[in-house]
Amino acid sequence: MSSSGSSSSSCASQVQLPKIALPTFSGDPTKWAAFWNQFQAAIHDNNDLSQAHKLTYLRSAIKDPQVSPLLFSAIEFKNHYEDLKQRYDKRRLIHKNYAVSLVDWTPLTKESKGDFRALTDRTCNSLQGLQNMGQYAICSFLTSLYAYKLPKITQTAWEQRTKHKGCLTYHETA
Repeated sequence: MSSSGSSSSSCASQVQLPKIALPTFSGDPTKWAAFWNQFQAAIHDNNDLSQAHKLTYLRSAIKDPQVSPLLFSAIEFKNHYEDLKQRYDKRRLIHKNYAVSLVDWTPLTKESKGDFRALTDRTCNSLQGLQNMGQYAICSFLTSLYAYKLPKITQTAWEQRTKHKGCLTYHETA
C-alpha cells in the first residue's frame, strides 16, 4: 500500500504546470487590487526571492508612464510597494473611476450587438467593482443609468422584462 501512495505522490510532483505570466499594472486604480493580489502571490510572498529580485520584478510589472523612474531609484522593495500603494490604493479614486466609467459613455443610438456587448461588459465590470467595495445602493442607481443608455426600443423591452422585479443587480444586465 505504501508503494501505491509513493507512486501517486511522485506522479503529482512530475506534473509540469504552464508558466504564469507576471501581472502588469498600467496605472488604472480600478485594476490595482487585482494586480497586487496576483503580484503578491507570485512575487511578494515568495520567500525564495531576494528583496533585490522582488524589486526588479516590481519595476518590470509597472507600466504606468506617470510613475517616475526616481520611484525605483532606492534599493528597498518595501518602500516602493508602500509608495505605489499610497498612489493607487485609494477607495475614493477607485470609486470615482468606476462611476466615471459608467457615466462617461455615449448612449447607444442603434441596435448593434457589438456596441451593446461593450456597454454591458463595461457596466458589469464597474458595477462588480463597486459591489466589491460595498457600494450596493449606488449599484442599483447605476443599473438604472445603464438602462437609460440603451436605444429606446431596447429600453422598452428592458422595462417590460423587468417591471415586476424591483431593483436589478448587475448580473441581470448581462
